[in-house]
Amino acid sequence: MKFNSKVLFFIAMVLGAGVSALFAPWWVLMPVSAILGWFFKLKWWSAGILALVSVFPVWYLIAWAYQYSSGSELAVMIGDMFMGLGINQLFMLTALIGGISAALGAIAGSTFGHLFKTAR
Repeated sequence: MKFNSKVLFFIAMVLGAGVSALFAPWWVLMPVSAILGWFFKLKWWSAGILALVSVFPVWYLIAWAYQYSSGSELAVMIGDMFMGLGINQLFMLTALIGGISAALGAIAGSTFGHLFKTAR
């Protein structure tokens, strides 16, 4: 039962991160992950790790797709501003920011879910 809820949480986070990254501002990921953390009622550390692991590759692939579909040199210029970071390092940094944001949202949602569950 717990394994299935973790797999479903992972899949829901991938779908939620992908849809929110394509159609909404970046910060929408935090309420989406908080709602999923609340709904699936996982332990806080489990929700945080699963959110980080599921959102990281989604944001990396979306950043990669945006960069190579536009053909722009903007990522190279931004990398130069950050002491010569390469494009892939910028993608990793972007994915890490997205993963940490999702993890914090999922931890908050899971914690509030357990807090209000015990209050009943």
